Formats: sequence, structure tokens, C-alpha cells
Amino acid sequence: MDHVVGLAQMYNPQGGEDEEPCCRYQWALRGRAVYCAWWEDRDARHYKDLERARDALSRLANSDWWEWSDGSAPAHWKWPEWYQEIIRDGLPVWFKEAPKQWTRPQPAGRTPEEHDQMRVKLGKVRDRGYVTEGQVDALISFFAVPKGTEDVRMVYDGTRSGLNDSIWVPRLPLPTVNIMLRAVDENTFGLHPSG
Repeated sequence: MDHVVGLAQMYNPQGGEDEEPCCRYQWALRGRAVYCAWWEDRDARHYKDLERARDALSRLANSDWWEWSDGSAPAHWKWPEWYQEIIRDGLPVWFKEAPKQWTRPQPAGRTPEEHDQMRVKLGKVRDRGYVTEGQVDALISFFAVPKGTEDVRMVYDGTRSGLNDSIWVPRLPLPTVNIMLRAVDENTFGLHPSG
């Protein structure tokens, strides 16, 4: 604490022997700057927490029982404290090399019906705020596969554009075995990978 404030003077304002002496402090050479930086960092962390929590709760409130109508975001405050900042800000992506600038236009669906279904799926991604307007440096390839007889599922292909070859992403860990055990009940079957 000496690098922030220093004792300037000790005095007894009343002069009585039984009273505790008072201390007067003053800022150290760079103390005020250190103190202000500490508060700014503290506030910045809280603002990030509040911003991400507001986003997660807003998306939750705008969803219904069957669908995340407004998308989803992690409830970072429910994770162990040591992992909250990572889950709040997202897992970092490490580039092994500069990503390729894939700029080939996306081909249309195989049929006009499939193409319209793909547009609807991509519209959901934009409506939910997962993709926003802005400068595009590279594209990602995608295609549709049948989902039942009336719908399609979108597949985003990072291999074709070369993105998968240029990045390394750590797997999403379960912080503790207790988190995983929340989903286990008497009807759950387990398999050990080595057996």
C-alpha cells in the first residue's frame, strides 16, 4: 500500500493523553494514478459482467419452452469462479498461421426450395445476433443437409475455406465432474473409454 499512499503526519488534535493519535496521509508519487487504474480495471470487469449477463438474460427472456427464439448466451456467473471470465468472453482462438482469404461466393441450394430454406436458416443466425453487419475479410463455406422431409440443417464447413487448418481451439472442458453428474440419474448408462 506504500506505493499508493504514505503517512504524512501523526498528530493528536485534542492533545489528551488518552486519545488515539490521528494520521494524515498523502498520495505517493504515482499513487493517485495507481489507485485510479485499479478502480477503472475493477469497474471494467464489472461492466463486462453486467453487459454479458444482460445479454444472456435478455435472450433467455425472449425464448420459449421449445426454442431459443433470440439465441442463447452462457450464464457465466453459474460457472466456477476461476472459469467465469473465460466463459464470459469466449474461448480464445489461436491462429497457427494467417487465415486464408476465402472469398468465393456461396453456391445456391440444389433446388429452389432448399435455397429458400437455407435463407431462412441464415436469417435466424443474423436475427439472433450471432453474425452482424461489418467488414468481411473472409467467408466460410456452408451447405444444407436434409432434416426430415420438410426441413434442412445447415453445415458450416471450415475445412473447405482453409480455416480449420489455420486455427487451434482448445476443447470446452467441464470444470468439474460434479457439473457432469448433474445430468446423471438412475436411468443413465455410462461407458468408460478404455473398457
